[in-house]
Amino acid sequence: MIETFSLYLTAHEAYLRRTTGYFGRGRIEDVGQWEWNFLEPLSLNLDVVAQPMGSKSRSLHVYLGSALCNFVVGELPDNVRNRESSAVASAQMAHRLGLTHSEWEFTSQTARGGRKTFTCALRRDAAERIRFLAAAHRLRLVSMRPFAANLWNECTRTHGFASELDVALIAVEEDTFTTLVAKDRSLQSINRFFHRRESDVVTREVNRLQLSYGMDQKIGVALSAKLRPSLDHQGANVIQVYRSRTHRRRLDFGDLMFQDEEGGAL
Repeated sequence: MIETFSLYLTAHEAYLRRTTGYFGRGRIEDVGQWEWNFLEPLSLNLDVVAQPMGSKSRSLHVYLGSALCNFVVGELPDNVRNRESSAVASAQMAHRLGLTHSEWEFTSQTARGGRKTFTCALRRDAAERIRFLAAAHRLRLVSMRPFAANLWNECTRTHGFASELDVALIAVEEDTFTTLVAKDRSLQSINRFFHRRESDVVTREVNRLQLSYGMDQKIGVALSAKLRPSLDHQGANVIQVYRSRTHRRRLDFGDLMFQDEEGGAL
């Protein structure tokens, strides 16, 4: 029997879900939601995780809100070899954004068949706190990945996005919004911004994208249900973003951001 926990972190909220069963097929339940402060990593705890009984295997997947991350889409120099690509991309990002390796952890991925790189910088103190808590609660830490990237990957596989060459996604979390843009099905940029729930956040970003990339750019919006009443997310080119599965809850928290298919467009 396998017990799988999923943790989603925004700047000030932690959400934890659990399923027990093989291959993630058990019933998904919300374990808890509590406050923390990403500027004070020691405020994060996993006290709601009970100590293991018997020999049950327990794993942890972490989804990082964009408040904890920075992103850069870059290009490798021609003379860089494959085994050097991650280090070079990380150095490029650190130089471009003025980030230090003592404060940030860098992970980088190179696009297939090209020189383009996608690099994420995670706050090092937060990463170290997550690893400490996983070890303290006897959880096997399987992954730490940006939540916005997870949303993007799902959108590109669903109707409304999959057939388009030029698309963008505005992923609006409780404290940040992240804009991901693709041209000719190739990711061109990832930008993260903090917001204060201004009513025109999405409208302003839609207008910026249309001015920057052209009026034919198809734009999707994913945002949590509790933000929908307070944010203006209208726009002529905004396309519908639905859940791709019918589960009421999902371990990866995508259901927090996507509209039910019967619920209409975002």
